[in-house]
Amino acid sequence: MASQTQSRSTRSRGGFTLIELLVVIGIIVLLLALATPMVLNAWRSGVRTKLASDFGTISMALEEYKKDFGDYPRVDSPNTGFAVLGKALIGTYGDGFQPGTPPTPDSNDPPTYTGAAAKPGDCVQTGANSKYVALVENAGAAVSDVTTWAPFTPNDLEDGFGSRLRVGGKKAGPYLNPEKFRVRGCALLDANDKPILYFPAKTSKPNLSTSLPGGGKPFIDMTGYGQTAVGVNRETSLYNANDNLQFFKRFDDTDDTRAMGRFAAMLGDVNNNGLIDPGEQAASTGPFLLWAAGPDGFYGPITQPTTTPPTPLQISKCDDVINARQ
Repeated sequence: MASQTQSRSTRSRGGFTLIELLVVIGIIVLLLALATPMVLNAWRSGVRTKLASDFGTISMALEEYKKDFGDYPRVDSPNTGFAVLGKALIGTYGDGFQPGTPPTPDSNDPPTYTGAAAKPGDCVQTGANSKYVALVENAGAAVSDVTTWAPFTPNDLEDGFGSRLRVGGKKAGPYLNPEKFRVRGCALLDANDKPILYFPAKTSKPNLSTSLPGGGKPFIDMTGYGQTAVGVNRETSLYNANDNLQFFKRFDDTDDTRAMGRFAAMLGDVNNNGLIDPGEQAASTGPFLLWAAGPDGFYGPITQPTTTPPTPLQISKCDDVINARQ
């Protein structure tokens, strides 16, 4: 009898009681709750560090481009700055024609538009002179939808993958190694498959040390946004938000006003008037801006519908990466 009692006692001590299991589970849950933010922060920091490194590489490629062509790539059509960057530095598509008379469409031209779903950077053509780049992810919107597509010629200067005839030199490959970057159509992508935006500064870079008549220093092109401050125009501004403004819009925006506010506030124009006023400081005055959405996937701070422009707190919490500055 004593032997049976001892055997049952030994078996009972070999397992966990319900309370012990609950305690263990609680400890595991607590540890996960403590570790998750640390892991998430480490991942976000890694993404931002990788973006800053990529921006350094892209900046060097843009300087090489300038040496060859005498200027940085220019944006001729609204909202296509990101595509101009990919076209200039990688050149996914050829010149549009094969050698011969008459020329025929090249096999590495953009595909013919069929109404299929597209993502930012995807390019299509509806004819020899009608080519477009997708600005947003869409389920097959018509190319006439200006909020979804923008007219854009994606072909580089030479026939073939990213090749071009450099001034005074031989035909060479792309300025960036396409195997080192995530690419979709004409878009260079970050780790979240979001396009890297490109804003070239004006060739007649204004003197930001001198205030304009009426106060403030020229900074951002606000043409078309109802701004009447002296000197707020294409001739005196440094950057043109219209190069990629579509990417700063949110689903609840009824026009471009809030998008412009997000762009301007991030660059130091907190009161959103196109000027660097007393008390404000330009975040960047370089020859070009490279802009990534950051881990949250949004370009610019996440603003409430009633907040225009964004508040300083929203700006400080924004995880975007602009050039090498984080």
